[in-house]
Amino acid sequence: MFSKTSLGLAISALGVAFGVLIVRHPEGLRAPLWVALAAMGAFVAAGIVIVAEDRGAFRLRQFAIFCLLLAMLAPPAWVALGEGARACVGGIGFGGAGIGGAVSDFACRAGFGVGAAFVVLLIAGFLYHWKRGKPM
Repeated sequence: MFSKTSLGLAISALGVAFGVLIVRHPEGLRAPLWVALAAMGAFVAAGIVIVAEDRGAFRLRQFAIFCLLLAMLAPPAWVALGEGARACVGGIGFGGAGIGGAVSDFACRAGFGVGAAFVVLLIAGFLYHWKRGKPM
């Protein structure tokens, strides 16, 4: 069986490996390189959170959580606020059946904007607790 530390290191290594692949082959990206790397950074930070938790490294864990939240903010914030038109598909489904289709640029940005706002609230709550020395 794998230890938590091994799992965390594997998750971080996957984030680094996919980040390297993205840098070496960015031609298929439909977002700026920094957005894709931020998404991969979330995996690296999540792995560090797991390792730090397992090892009792409270300060490293807190810093890694903060980095994870920032990395999670980048993609939805870019979709909501970045330059250029957005093309999103929306829908609802259940049990293999569903309805959906293309949504307007505004609806696309608004949906991702709500997600970005939620992550900002998570960051604010995290910082509030971190400043008071309370673990999350």
